Amino acid sequence: MELGPAVADVVLAIKIDAKTCYTGHQSLRRLAERLDNESVDAAFMEALAVPNDGKNVENNRRVEAMRCLSSMFFVTADELQAEKERL
Repeated sequence: MELGPAVADVVLAIKIDAKTCYTGHQSLRRLAERLDNESVDAAFMEALAVPNDGKNVENNRRVEAMRCLSSMFFVTADELQAEKERL
């Protein structure tokens, strides 16, 4: 499953919404940090779990999705902050 296009659509919608709020970039950064922490926790718990191929594939996808979203939200937060500073 290709996450990139779906994530880009979600991030764009959230970016548009975040632009309406003075602290939108800070909120996005906090969201990105939460997703990043969740992905680390999920990966750690998976490493401790009893091997189960079906469950491991599902967990890997979940971790990949959280990391992808986190990365996109960090980038978007930086873009919004830069736009704000230019004004």
